[in-house]
Amino acid sequence: MLSDLVGFDYLEMYRRYSVGSGYLRLNRNIKRKFVDEMEDAARRSNMRFYVSDAHFKERCDNGSCCGLSEDWNYSRGQYCEALVLCKKNGRVTWGEIGPEMVKSGFDKFRWGSAENYNQGTSGARAKFLFHTMMDFLRWHWNNPKSAKSPYVMFEGIMKPVDKDENGDLIYEYDASRE
Repeated sequence: MLSDLVGFDYLEMYRRYSVGSGYLRLNRNIKRKFVDEMEDAARRSNMRFYVSDAHFKERCDNGSCCGLSEDWNYSRGQYCEALVLCKKNGRVTWGEIGPEMVKSGFDKFRWGSAENYNQGTSGARAKFLFHTMMDFLRWHWNNPKSAKSPYVMFEGIMKPVDKDENGDLIYEYDASRE
């Protein structure tokens, strides 16, 4: 068993230091020193830095999930890009990433037809069955208590502060969460 190999009950550690319930993801503070060390090593080596975990994604050199250079053709219509914009400008609106989702076809792709995509419970599948992927993401953008909202996903570093003229949430960057 893995716990025997590492010398402690790793499942208990995850339960103790994870945020939320169900899917166990260690909180930011547990991971901070490791991310700091990796970022320092990348910077010393003149390498771009990227984090695959939603925590510390604000440290990524751009909004690409895969470490692609900014001049590559990747979708800017996603939450990681919103996080980069939020950090850079102090705030971000749906209007800054929504048009980019249209370029990627998210306004036409039916969420209910997303095979092999974790759609959660049958209730969630029924709720969003006839929505587009863009509708689905916008709903989560505007519902900060949702586990798939930028607020929860990035553990509070993007904080909802107001609504824009379309009723969509405006997020501000909370540097105290870094």
